[in-house]
This record gives sequence, C-alpha cells and structure tokens, in this order.
Amino acid sequence: ILSLIAALLMAVVSAAGLIFRARFYPTETLLTTYLTNDLINLFIGLPILLGSIWLTRGDKLIGLLFWPGALLYTFYNYIAYLVGVPYGIVSLAYLALVLLSVLAIFDILKKMDKTAIQEQLADTVPVKFAGWVLVGFGVLFFVRAIGVFFEASANQNMLPLSEIGVLIADMLISTAWMAGGAMLLRRQPWGFVSALGLL
Repeated sequence: ILSLIAALLMAVVSAAGLIFRARFYPTETLLTTYLTNDLINLFIGLPILLGSIWLTRGDKLIGLLFWPGALLYTFYNYIAYLVGVPYGIVSLAYLALVLLSVLAIFDILKKMDKTAIQEQLADTVPVKFAGWVLVGFGVLFFVRAIGVFFEASANQNMLPLSEIGVLIADMLISTAWMAGGAMLLRRQPWGFVSALGLL
C-alpha cells in the first residue's frame, strides 16, 4: 500500500512538473536539472516500481529483490528535489515520497525471509564481484560528493541548491551501497536481500 501510494504520488508530481514547468522550476538551472528527471520518473522509475510490485504479487523472487531498489530510486530522487527545489506546497509531496519510500523499504526488508533468500541465491550470485562493485561505487560517489563540497568551500563558491540536493542524495545512497556491499562480501543474509536493489 505504501509503495502504491508512492507510485501514485510520483506520477502526479512528475506529470505536474512537466505540465506546470514554469511554476515548479522557475529558473533555467532548475528546469534543466529536474524536467528531464520528471520524464525519467514517469517512463522508467514508475514502471520499474509497479513492475516490481506486480512480479512480487506473482511470487517472482526477482520482483521482490528489485522492489526495494525501485523505492530506493524514489528516495534518492526526491531527496534531491526536497533540497534542490524552492520550498512550497509541492515540497510536502517530495517529503511524503521520501518518507513513504523509507517506510516501505524497511517494511519489505523486515518481512523478507532473508535466510531462505540467501540459501536460494548463495550458489548463483557472483558474491565477490557484486559486493566489490557496490563498495567501489559507494566509495567513488561518496568521495566525489565530499570533494565537490570541499572544493566549493575552498574556493568560497556557493553551490546551487539543486546540486547540493543531488550531492546529499549521492552521499546517502553511496553509504547504503558500501553497507550492502560489505554485508554481501561477508555473506550475510541482509547482503543477499539488498544487493540487487542497490545495484
């Protein structure tokens, strides 16, 4: 239910951003940053989220493993919107999407039979490769985000809010990548249930 509410809200907010672009994104920087993202949310993010739910309802493990990843995508995007877009009534929708995504991710992961999934995937998943990819991406994106903040600070430049939003989202997601990769490398059940969604 949380995921379906998030999907509906994402569809409404993204469609409204495309239709009322001048009201949602009053500057050229905001328009350039977020308008394309609204299209991606509608035509890629939303179908992946709904497809994951549909596959899970059909007892397909791939759907269950992708579902938290689709919600993580939603969380990532709307953290960037929440920080980067000027505050207004639509900010409440962005905040709701962030909270709905987090609650749904934790609810799904909590209810998964982690040990059964680990047993099913242990011999078929390239554990070391996937784990190191997650850790590597996490480290690279985290270091990049910190580097941009430090460079701006050293040069006494003010970063646009839209860029700050993306950097904050990058730091949060890269932390999750590193944690998920480390758990997978240690062959922990949480690593097996989170790795595909994180990838």
